[in-house]
Amino acid sequence: MNAFHWLASALLCAAAPDPAAPGESTWRQYATPEDAGWSSERLAAAWELADQSGSAAVFGVFRGHALVAWGEVARRFECHSVRKSVVNALVGQALAQGTLALDATLEELEIDDLQPLTAEEQRARVVDLVRARSGVYHPAAKEPADMRAERPARGSHAAGEFFFYNNWDFNLLGTLCERAAKTPFFEAFRDQIAVPLGMEDFRVQDGFVELAPSYSRYPAHAFRLSARDLARFGQLYLQQGTWNGRELIPPQWVADSTSPHTDLGGGRGYGYLWWTYAAGSTAKYPRLNEFDCFAAIGTGGQFVLVVPKAEFVFVHRGDTDNEREVRGERVWSVAEALLAARDGPPKEKPTLSELRVEPFTDPGPPKPEHAPLALAPESYAGLLGEYAFEQGFTVRTFLHEGRLFVHRNDGDEAELLPLSDSRFTLWFPAYEIEFERDAAGRAVSVALTTPKGRLNGRRIDAAK
Repeated sequence: MNAFHWLASALLCAAAPDPAAPGESTWRQYATPEDAGWSSERLAAAWELADQSGSAAVFGVFRGHALVAWGEVARRFECHSVRKSVVNALVGQALAQGTLALDATLEELEIDDLQPLTAEEQRARVVDLVRARSGVYHPAAKEPADMRAERPARGSHAAGEFFFYNNWDFNLLGTLCERAAKTPFFEAFRDQIAVPLGMEDFRVQDGFVELAPSYSRYPAHAFRLSARDLARFGQLYLQQGTWNGRELIPPQWVADSTSPHTDLGGGRGYGYLWWTYAAGSTAKYPRLNEFDCFAAIGTGGQFVLVVPKAEFVFVHRGDTDNEREVRGERVWSVAEALLAARDGPPKEKPTLSELRVEPFTDPGPPKPEHAPLALAPESYAGLLGEYAFEQGFTVRTFLHEGRLFVHRNDGDEAELLPLSDSRFTLWFPAYEIEFERDAAGRAVSVALTTPKGRLNGRRIDAAK
């Protein structure tokens, strides 16, 4: 995005009120869409599109106030890769505070991993991590199968020369932010971002450190955030990092992060942990195509789209807890329909009211609020082993630092969180796992309960 567009954006949002002044606990919403210059009839059609698409929540913001709030806007959904743009904020703060430097190398930061880094890999800098250009191609936590399959061979590219959307880079950045803040990652996010923004739904327990101990020392810092809280995050970036007159993130960092540093062709790019789209790059969506914009995107329909020149923020959530994913094209179509519903100028003094949430017709069941127990490592002894499921896959349970993990033969790995000494849950997805023990306490079978049904497995390792 060029300097003119950023100057225009800064001037436009300088007069825009923040969504909530200190002390307020909810968004303010336009009394009618027409107060904001939007068509009620066209917004109704956009709601129909979102409802038919299976959207779990949609939140639209214009000039710092809520335009629409559809579905479960207060429900905390898994963010998936949207988390990477959230990490961007803590990186920017660390840089501003001088506790992290973009040109610091992994060698200077004393970074190594289970598979030791080579001298060439240790030349990668923090700026290479935020651009997904580290050249460090190690296995990583929360790495999906397609990323594992496409990961380049080690040593195939030097630091800085090749773009690969790499969870190893993103995960390490979370650890570096935690080191810089000298406090646990999610507490730092709460204190430095969530509280100043007035987020209504975030709790520290809505973050989870996802470790894959067979692969890497560096965990993924995964989030559950609501649509209305993510809308505040998007609005913060539209406002160049300033909130209620306070600079939370340096404006230059916001500008640098949301400008392309990798050209992906056709006007699409990647900045620092944000995807970028130049005007003319989204031809399938004519109204959006008029504007430069940037986005945080996660699997299953997680989307934060910021359109500075339109003073517009759009948040979409898919309910992946219940395996109700929304494909990317449908999400973009809902954003297009919402922005295309604008048909005139806003009122000079629009009337504002409390937030009005319009539900979708078929919300998924809520994720159970489990409180994992603290169990002694010996409680897991009878569970350790290998299990085969009827569907043709196998899993292996193992201990790491007194915690129970499961490794699936396709490469996925996750921690099992105890609800009893035989019953467990995953942080994501929202599955439950129950072992059947024999009289000696040794597990002989396991059942996996998913939103789509129950899967049964039997123990196949040799008796012990």
